[in-house]
Parts: sequence; structure tokens; C-alpha cells
Amino acid sequence: MTQARIIDFPGSSIRLECDAEELGEDHIGVAKLALAGIFQFSQELCVPLAMEVETSYWDNEFDLPLASPSRRQEFGMLRCGDLPERLTVDPVGRNASVTTVQEINGPVALDFVKSLLTEDPSDAADLGVGWQEISFSTTMARLPDGFLPEGEDSVNLEVARGHVVHPVKTIDGAPWIYGPIGASVVHAPFEYRIHRDQGEVALDITTYWSLWAPGGPGRPDVDRAVEGLLAEGWQQS
Repeated sequence: MTQARIIDFPGSSIRLECDAEELGEDHIGVAKLALAGIFQFSQELCVPLAMEVETSYWDNEFDLPLASPSRRQEFGMLRCGDLPERLTVDPVGRNASVTTVQEINGPVALDFVKSLLTEDPSDAADLGVGWQEISFSTTMARLPDGFLPEGEDSVNLEVARGHVVHPVKTIDGAPWIYGPIGASVVHAPFEYRIHRDQGEVALDITTYWSLWAPGGPGRPDVDRAVEGLLAEGWQQS
């Protein structure tokens, strides 16, 4: 019996925005604001297992990335060292440096962004450096209360025209699923993307599992998390 299904790309998405220029924040301040939104949304719902950052030379006057030249240290990945079985974690950015940590939380993520923005000996001396995008494409999500029958240790997941028996990881008595897990399930249960555009910051929250899409048993948890961000000043677009 199908218990859940994978939603075709682009999944079910929510976009939230904030005006970072109005707050007068620098690159680190904007990253702190955006990451705080990610980890506030994730509380008791989702755990990021890997994070990628794209940096660029930056035009600080117009708050825009420069198309060229590119930094040698353009991409970086932060990932957890202890990962669930079958989980796939591959950097998207070319020649990305990979840093392994025990846990990815707000302070750890922010320190990683700071490290990538630190001037590298190969950087052009007359150009500023900023971050363009922060993405989380490997995550673990807690299944909705009462969803998994007692004694079950997997979810029967409909993928395209087939089915996958997706493993469940129990943490402190609660069942969690995770992704991606290779060619069969190519998306994480939740994926986050933070990107910048001339003083504005956009946060895209996407789920590919029907459990958290509109009408799914986990959707009320998503809606409550979004309401928390709206209360902090984010705007839904």
C-alpha cells in the first residue's frame, strides 16, 4: 500500500522574502538573518545534513555578484560526518571544498559562511567578496505524528510509476526519513535555497514528499513554521 508519494519537480514550494538592504546588513549580517530563518523553520520538523554556499566577487555599491572573474574558492560544502545509510551527498558546485562537522546548526553554518568569505591569497586584491546562494539539498525530516504504524521501519513510497521501500531512522523514539538516496529518490524531503537579488533575500522552501504538501498530514506543521517566520518579518510572495 502506498503511504506517500514523491511529487514531480519542482515540488511544492513556498517563497519568503525580506529586505536586507533596509536593515543595512553586510554579507555576514545577511547570512545570519537568512540562516536564522532556515533553522527556525526547521525546528522539530527537519534537520539539515549538508549545506552548500556559492560565493562571488561582489559589487557592493549595487549589491550584485560580478559575472567575472570567478573566485578559485567559489563553492564550499558543509556536511555531517555521521550520515544515515544510503544517503547521497554530492557537491553541486565545481571544485567545491568539503568540510565535515558533527552537526549543522545556526552558529556552525554561519562560521562556515564566514570562512568562505575570508580573503584567500588567490583573490583579486581590488574586488570585494560576497555570497550569492546558500542551499540545503540533503535533509532529514520527522514523520508526522501517528503517520507510521507501530512496528514499521520503512515507508512505502510511490516514485514515478514504481514504488520504493524507503528506510526510516528512529531518533529518541520518533521516526525520521531522509534523502536523497541515489537514483531512486533524487530529492531530500525538504530542500532550502537562499538567494540574493539587489538588497533582497529570498528563501525558497520546497518539499518533494506528499506528506508535507497541501492536503498532506504534515502540512499543518509546515504552515505553523511559516507563520513563525512571518511573525519575524519575512513576507510570503
